[in-house]
Amino acid sequence: MKKKLLSLLLALCLVMALVPMTAFAEDAQNINVWDGSTAAAFAGGTGTAENPYQIANGAELAYLASSVNSGETYEDKYFVLTANINLNGLPWTPIANSFSDALFGGTDYRIFAGNFDGKGYTISNVSIGSETTPFESDVFGLFGATGGKISNLNLDTVSIHGVAKIASGYVVGIAGGLVGSSAGSIENCHVTGLAMDMSAPSNGYAAAYWVGGLVGALDGAQLINECSVSGSITEKAGKGSIGGLIGELGKAAKITYSRSDVTVNVKADSRGGANVGGFIGKGNGKTDAETIIRNCYATGNVTGGAYTGGFAGGLWGLNIKNCYASGNVSQAAAAMASFVGTDASDSNYYGSITNCFTTGIVTGSSPFRYAFAEQSSATKRSEITNCYFAVENLGIKNQNESATEKPQDEMKNEAFAAALNGSDDSNGWSFVNGQILCGAEPADYSAVEAAMAAIPTDLTVYTDESVAALNTAVDGVVRGKAFVSQANVNAMAQAIEDAIAALQYKDADYTKVDAAIAKANALNKDNYKDFSAVETTVNAVVRDKNITEQSEVDAMAKAIEDAIAALQYKDADYTKVDAAIAKANALNKDNYKDFTGVEAAVNAVTRGKNITEQTEVDAMAKAIEDAITALQYKDADYTKVDAAIAKANALNKNDYKDFSGVEAAVKAVVRGKNITEQSEVDKMAKTIEDAIAALEKKPASTKPGTSGKSPQTGDTSNLALWIALLFISSGAAIGTTVVSRKKKYNR
Repeated sequence: MKKKLLSLLLALCLVMALVPMTAFAEDAQNINVWDGSTAAAFAGGTGTAENPYQIANGAELAYLASSVNSGETYEDKYFVLTANINLNGLPWTPIANSFSDALFGGTDYRIFAGNFDGKGYTISNVSIGSETTPFESDVFGLFGATGGKISNLNLDTVSIHGVAKIASGYVVGIAGGLVGSSAGSIENCHVTGLAMDMSAPSNGYAAAYWVGGLVGALDGAQLINECSVSGSITEKAGKGSIGGLIGELGKAAKITYSRSDVTVNVKADSRGGANVGGFIGKGNGKTDAETIIRNCYATGNVTGGAYTGGFAGGLWGLNIKNCYASGNVSQAAAAMASFVGTDASDSNYYGSITNCFTTGIVTGSSPFRYAFAEQSSATKRSEITNCYFAVENLGIKNQNESATEKPQDEMKNEAFAAALNGSDDSNGWSFVNGQILCGAEPADYSAVEAAMAAIPTDLTVYTDESVAALNTAVDGVVRGKAFVSQANVNAMAQAIEDAIAALQYKDADYTKVDAAIAKANALNKDNYKDFSAVETTVNAVVRDKNITEQSEVDAMAKAIEDAIAALQYKDADYTKVDAAIAKANALNKDNYKDFTGVEAAVNAVTRGKNITEQTEVDAMAKAIEDAITALQYKDADYTKVDAAIAKANALNKNDYKDFSGVEAAVKAVVRGKNITEQSEVDKMAKTIEDAIAALEKKPASTKPGTSGKSPQTGDTSNLALWIALLFISSGAAIGTTVVSRKKKYNR
């Protein structure tokens, strides 16, 4: 009981290891839900390897199905999936929905001959037929028949209810979760949540009734690598070849590093002759060393059928190496074993089993039961070398079986891994964390997840080139790889880590710094009292800072701006103003007709101007100077001159010996002198006065008949003459004064 529990725990661990593959793309992408419509074209691309057709939603996938089912093969064309697609459980018709005519040499069939890369995305909720209305066809699956490579595609929740057809009198039904009949390679594709329910007509020989969880049949010389499937298969007719991963494998075809966790339940009918296995139904080729299943495993329980094994139903040309099965086997109608139910009956179809083991238990009744694989006689048939089975099956071991029994716990240690490898480690067996691994187990992506989690949330701060390199590393992650590719998976993680380490911050933005420096350089430092703070902050600028140091760069700009704002202009030069004011103050305002202009200019002087306002200060000085220049002196006082002239005019020049000095002095008078020339004017008056004072009268007349005596008092004979002379003299004086004043005011 304890050993059974350990076996179940191992199976559970393997199942849980499959879970992340069903959702890894969905975690990061929105899922497009199909509404049942068909697009008129693909999302983009031209179908070349460099520019493949792009499928982004269910309608475009339906367009591919419609085109292929109308006869287009897309041979050598390329397709990529660009998003997760939810087919929403709506009825799906396989891409290439008719293939039986090809099996009989005809041409009326459909095949997708292009290459389809899922890019790690998931197509979910695929529904073909229903429990009440099963889909009747000769091919079943997302793809019915393919001739090109299918890679990196995940299917989740796949429901197939199908009934095989009768074609040319034979039962034809090739069914797989991914592909029915494949004539091309399948790599890194995974089906989870499979629920397949198949049946076939009771009449007719099952010529091509091949059912597998991933693919119904793989044609010769093709390869399935690093693929997996989980779920269940139920077959109700008891015919054909039914396997957890594949129904039949063609001659020279290969399956490597793949796994199946599928519960297989087939009608037990010896007449139906179904070959049933947890991994493969049977081989379908003559003895050929190139027909290989290598480093694969199956974990699902297998029930019913005719020839049933935990790994394969019938050997038939298969060369199985470095594989194991852990599911239990029961209730086969003809023969059953923990690994392979039956060998080929024809020596031309023998194969081999090498370095393999099983931990599953064979239970229930069957005409023939074997501990490991059918070896019913001593006659050599398919060779079985270095193989082991659980000791619980020792009771049904045939005496001719060459496999060796082992307790369950002895098949869970490093020594057992070494025994399976023999002397050749390239066989791929290893012992990791208490588990025997053949290399098909899921690779450990924890380092990739850790690297992904370490990606900075804000990539906008890094250069476009370094972010592009990181995106390339992230895009280079291929999910779903097997343990054999662990080194490659670790390299994916390392590539991301290296790209993260190589991320380069964008340069800090020095726009504000450059603007502040330009502003400083535009200043004339000679205008300021102290320019050293500005020069210091400019010299303190450190270049080559990155965007995470933007605050430091902005602080540099602010320091320059603050230093500029703190500058103090030198004082304006008031020397000219002070000189002009001193000049004005030195003037006697009483000498001028109007001194208010000068006083106003002086009073308009504003002190405290700086050097940038020097022109205003110079304008103040000029205003004072201009006001001084515009001053007009008062007129000189000619009163004394006029009095002297009047005095001279009152004299009778004939009474004097020489009156020319007076006349010359009067004529020398210059009018229009101003107050500053008053001394000159006064000198003119004095000159006239001096000339008058120097006059000498002529002597009295001595002519005969005259007397020197004065007229007698009372003599009225000369009174009229004196009065006349008085009036004449007064008139002359008044006339002279009037003329003199007119000249003065007319100047």
